[in-house]
Amino acid sequence: MPNPTRLAVIACAVFESEVREFTQGKDNIRMIEFVSLGLHETPPLLQRELQQRVCAAEANPEVDAIVLVYGLCGK
Repeated sequence: MPNPTRLAVIACAVFESEVREFTQGKDNIRMIEFVSLGLHETPPLLQRELQQRVCAAEANPEVDAIVLVYGLCGK
């Protein structure tokens, strides 16, 4: 059986309960990060914060793929 893809999850804090419920007990989740929901009011700050977190996840050798969990945050 192939190994599951090792994931980093970066999500808006508004989805925290749903993300935690979905990822609970999943061994392939290597990191979960929640970004402040207030950042949607300042899209440039949201973009900068997301980029930093994506870069950190990309640099993590335990991560194969990144899942972003957002709605219309920052449009």
